[in-house]
Amino acid sequence: MVETLPSFGLSPERPTETSVTVLIQGQGSHASMPQNCADPVLVAAQITVALNTIVSRSVAPDHMNMVNVGMIRAGGAPDVIPDTARIGVSVGTVAGEDWEVLGSRATDIVEDTCAAYGATATFEWADGYPVIVNDDDVAQIGYDAAV
Repeated sequence: MVETLPSFGLSPERPTETSVTVLIQGQGSHASMPQNCADPVLVAAQITVALNTIVSRSVAPDHMNMVNVGMIRAGGAPDVIPDTARIGVSVGTVAGEDWEVLGSRATDIVEDTCAAYGATATFEWADGYPVIVNDDDVAQIGYDAAV
């Protein structure tokens, strides 16, 4: 049996995190006429793939960074290309110097991908919460008590 201990990590323990909802405005059409549209579902899929490269290609691998697309919503019928799609993205880091990189890369990817497909994007950024930094001495006391 493998035993696991509760998390008594030394600082920082949890990253700062915020979320953004992106409304992708395309041009709907019937699925039999995709040449007449700017498909926001296709744009959302391309954005999702591209956002997942930020952490692996734009910031240091040892900085506990996160960019995650956890929601995609669009349409209501399988044979209709909708006018809009909505994606929900979480962004987090413990490294202050990475915060600007994560936000600007995410914004650039969304805007540039939309432009490439003839769509536009509107961002709704939510207020996040700060990095949780454990007191190293208190964390050590908790860790020692657990082992």
